[in-house]
Amino acid sequence: MKSPVMPAIEELLHAAFDAAPMPAVLADGPDHLLLAANDACLADFGSVALRLPVGDAIPELAATGLPAALDQAYDTRRPVLLQDRLVRRRGGDRYYTLVCVPAQNGVAVFCRDETERVRREQALLEEETRNRNLAVMLQRSLLPQRIVQPDEIRLAACYLPALVRYEDASLDDEPVLEVGGDWYDAIPLGAGRTALVVGGVTPEAGGVGVRAAAVMGRLRAAVRAYASQNLPPGEVMYHLDRHALDFDGERTGSPVATLVYAVHDADSGSLTYANAGHLPPLLRLPDGYVAVLEGASGPSLGSGDWTWQEAAVAVPPGSYLAFYTQGLLERGTGDLRRVFARAPEEETPRPGAGPVDLVRDHILASIDPLSVSSGGLDPAGAVRTDDVALLVAHVPAWTGAHAALFRSASVELVGGPEIAAHARSYTAGVLTTWGVADDLTDTAVLAVSELVANAVTHGTAPVVLRLRRTDRRLIIDVADQSDHLPRRRLARETDEDGRGISIIAAVAAVWGARPLPEGKSVWCEFEF
Repeated sequence: MKSPVMPAIEELLHAAFDAAPMPAVLADGPDHLLLAANDACLADFGSVALRLPVGDAIPELAATGLPAALDQAYDTRRPVLLQDRLVRRRGGDRYYTLVCVPAQNGVAVFCRDETERVRREQALLEEETRNRNLAVMLQRSLLPQRIVQPDEIRLAACYLPALVRYEDASLDDEPVLEVGGDWYDAIPLGAGRTALVVGGVTPEAGGVGVRAAAVMGRLRAAVRAYASQNLPPGEVMYHLDRHALDFDGERTGSPVATLVYAVHDADSGSLTYANAGHLPPLLRLPDGYVAVLEGASGPSLGSGDWTWQEAAVAVPPGSYLAFYTQGLLERGTGDLRRVFARAPEEETPRPGAGPVDLVRDHILASIDPLSVSSGGLDPAGAVRTDDVALLVAHVPAWTGAHAALFRSASVELVGGPEIAAHARSYTAGVLTTWGVADDLTDTAVLAVSELVANAVTHGTAPVVLRLRRTDRRLIIDVADQSDHLPRRRLARETDEDGRGISIIAAVAAVWGARPLPEGKSVWCEFEF
C-alpha cells in the first residue's frame, strides 16, 4: 500500500526538479529512460533525446558510474551519492556530484557542479606535494653525498623519507614523501678516530617538511664544527645544547633534537659515546650477541643546564655497530635486535658491496618492507609514518695480507731531552720492520723528533709515542700529561722556538691535537 505522504514528496520533487539551478533529469522505469531534463541540464549538456536510457541520451554521464547508481537507487528506493565525478565535455571538463533520488516509477538525478572546489583542492594538493618533494630534496642535499670510508672500519648508511597518505586518499593512490629531520653522518677526526652521528629533529622544533630539513641542516653543520675541535662526546653535546637553545632567538628550553655522538678509536679498539635523548646504539659482537649501549644517556638537545655523561665500550674486530632513528622501530624494538643478530655477512656478487652493505640491506628489508624495491608498498598497502636514518659500522678482523698492513706499536718515553733520540731510533726500527719506504721513514722520524721535543719542552712526563700503519696512511701520535694544546703560529727570526708545529704542518698530510682525560695528544698523518 502506497504511503499517503508519497504524493506530497513527489510533488515537491517535481517542483525542485523544475526550479533546480543545477542540471537535473528524470529517468523512468527499470531501463532508466530519459523522461525529462530541466533548463540547467540543457544549458550544460545541450539538447538531449528523450525516451533513451540516460547513459545514451547524455553520454558524458555514462563514465561517471551513473547507470549502476540508477540501478541501485531504483532497486533499493534509497538515494545514492556519486561525489566529485569527472565529466568530460566538449566545452571543457567539469566535476559534478550526482545525487540519485528515487521518484515515482523512476529516479531523479541532480548534478551539482563542484569544478571550482575540486580544482582548488587539487591545486592545494599539488602545492603541498611540491613542498614535500622540495623538503625531501633539501634533506637529501644536506645529508652526506658520499659516506666516508675510514681506513680501519667500514660504513654503510641509508636515509628513507616517510611514505604517507592523505586522509581522503584510497589504497590505489600513490603515497607521498615526507621528511622529519632524521640524519646520519660520519666525520674523520684524524689519528684513526671517526665520529659516528645519528640524530633526529623533534616535533616541537621542526615537525615535518622544509622546517625539519632546515633545522637538521643547521644541527649537522654545528656537529661538524664542534667535532673538528676534537672535543670529547660529552663536551660536543654541551656545546650543541647551547647552540640549540638559541635556535629561534629565545631560550625556551623545549627539546630541539635527539642525538647520539660516538667516536670510534681504531688504536684502542673502543667506542666512546654520549646520548642526548636518542635511541641507544646496538653493538653486535663477533659471537653474534647484540648489546644495547645504554651506558650514557641525557635529555634532548635544547634542554639547557645539563652535563652529558660519556660511556666507553670495547669494539673487538669482527663487531658491528648500528645507529638508527625511531622510524626503524615501527615494527617493534625486539625485531631490530633479532634481525641485527642474524644479518648476513657473506660477500655478495653485487659490485662494490661488502659485508657491511649486506647487513644494512638485511636490516632494512627485514624491519622496513617499504625500503625494498617493490614499488614502495607492501602487500597490505602499509605506509611508513616516520622517516628513517640508519648507519652501520663494521670493524673487520684483518687476516692474510691485510693483517700485515694494519699494524700498531707504542712506547712510553721517560727522561729529559735525550728521549727525542730514543724516539727517533724506535720509530726508524719499527717502520723498517713494517716495510715502510725509506723516504717516508726519514720524514716520519723528523716528525717524531719535533713532536717529542715539543712534548718535553712544553708538556709533562710521561710522554707516550704511538705509531700506527693502515693500508693508506701512517699515523704518529704523541701524548703527554699537559692539557695545553699547541697552536700553529708564525715564529719571528729572533724566536728560539715556535717552529715545531709549522714543520709538522709542512711535511705531514694533516695534523691535529685533542684533549685527553689526562693531558693531550698531538698527531699527524702521512699518506702512502
